[in-house]
Amino acid sequence: MKKLGLPKLSLAMLVLGSLLAPASAADLPIAAPYQPPPLYNWTGCSVGVNIGGGWASKSFNDTVGTFGPVGGDLGPHSPRGVVGGVQAGCDYQIGPVVLGVQGLYAQSGMKANNFQPNGVLVDNTYIQWVATATGRIGYTVTPTTLLYVKGGGAWMHDIYTIASFNGTAAAIGSTTPGGWTVGAGFEHVFFASNWSVFLEYDYIDVGTARVNFTNTGIFAPPVVAAGATFPLDIRQKASLFLFGVNYRFSAGPGPVVARY
Repeated sequence: MKKLGLPKLSLAMLVLGSLLAPASAADLPIAAPYQPPPLYNWTGCSVGVNIGGGWASKSFNDTVGTFGPVGGDLGPHSPRGVVGGVQAGCDYQIGPVVLGVQGLYAQSGMKANNFQPNGVLVDNTYIQWVATATGRIGYTVTPTTLLYVKGGGAWMHDIYTIASFNGTAAAIGSTTPGGWTVGAGFEHVFFASNWSVFLEYDYIDVGTARVNFTNTGIFAPPVVAAGATFPLDIRQKASLFLFGVNYRFSAGPGPVVARY
C-alpha cells in the first residue's frame, strides 16, 4: 500500500480540524453580557422629619342665621404659618420606576382672622395639625435622584373662636375634617447612602365641614343663649411646601438595576 507523504498528511489533518471546529465551538458555554452593579436601589422603608410653610383659605357661612341672614357669608380669611413633623413610608423599585406609600404628620402654626360683616365680631382660626396618607410613583432621573407625584387622603384639625372686637372669646368650636391631597416633589440620596433629602409641594382640600360652636356666656340672648350651640359651615383648602430628611433602612446597592 502506498504511504501518504508528509505534505498530504498535513493537508488531511487541516481539513479534519476545520470540520470538527464548528461542533466543538457549539459545545462551549456562551458568556452572559456584562451587567454593571447597580449604583442605588430605592427598595426599603424610611422614617424622617420635615419642616416648611403652609397657607390655607377658609370661608364661613352662617348656616342657621345666628348672626344675620340664613346662609349669609361671614367672611373669608387665609391662615399662614410654619409647619413641621414626621413621615414614614416604604418604596419598591422596578427598573427606573419607584412605587411607594407614606404617612405624614405635621404640627401647624397656621392662624388668621377676619371681621364679620357686622364689624363687631371676629372669626379666628388655628390649624393645629395636618396629616396625610398617600401613595406615590416616581422616576429615577439618575440612580440617586427621584422625581415623584403622590396622592391620597388628608386630615386637618382646626380650633375656632368667635370673639368680640376687644378679643374676648365668645364662642368656641373645633373639627377634624377629612379630604384628599395631591402633591409632587423630588428626593435625592447623598453619596448612595441611607440618607436623603426632599422638597415637596402638597395641595389639600377637605371640603366643607359643619362646626358646632358653644357660647361661652358672653353672647346675650336673643343671639344665642349661654351654653347653647350653633352651627357654621366652613369651607377649607390648604397648601404645604415642605423640606425634609429621610433615613432609609434597606436601601443601597441591590438587585434592581436602573438603566439610563
